[in-house]
Amino acid sequence: MIEEADVRRFIQARAGGAVIRCHGVQHLRTHNNAQHQWGAALLLYSLFPVLVFDRLVAYVLFHDVPEFLTGDIPAPALDLIPGLKEKLGVVEARISESLGLPTEHRVDDDDYQIIKTCDRLDLWLWCKDQLAMGNRFAQDLLTTLEKRMAEPFALPHVGREFMRHYRLLEAQGQELPCQRDALETIMGGIGDGSEPEAGGR
Repeated sequence: MIEEADVRRFIQARAGGAVIRCHGVQHLRTHNNAQHQWGAALLLYSLFPVLVFDRLVAYVLFHDVPEFLTGDIPAPALDLIPGLKEKLGVVEARISESLGLPTEHRVDDDDYQIIKTCDRLDLWLWCKDQLAMGNRFAQDLLTTLEKRMAEPFALPHVGREFMRHYRLLEAQGQELPCQRDALETIMGGIGDGSEPEAGGR
């Protein structure tokens, strides 16, 4: 049975999706946590086995919800203020648990790396999108992010392979979504009499 307290928690959690990201970088179009968390969840589904997706999707979809109280604190602030990152992690875990949501701060190291891989790759893709639209303000963030992801153990092999293949498509000018190509693929499947498989993977 749904109680008033349940609805209150839902309202607060939903507000986490409206938080604006990357406000320290001048950027084109609004970018909020809801868009980011969906992109991270799509990466989780695309890059990892379905059993991993089933286990971690809620963590990925809700990982930035606490920011409805804390805001999206820029990475430079976390680097410059000693102890801020650790204290913020404690606060975020408390907020998530008060809302009845899973928190990335309670998983083991392997699962945490998977969650952060999807988190960072979605930010990397956002920087790429900004640059594709001509926004050079995103270049500094992209450079900083790529340096961090190049550090030992910062990104698993599957994440590096994703970036490598994306760059190959980028070099060919094929990294942007194309409705025509998608339509041709779908119509080609219909034309040969085949039907899409039910149930995704």
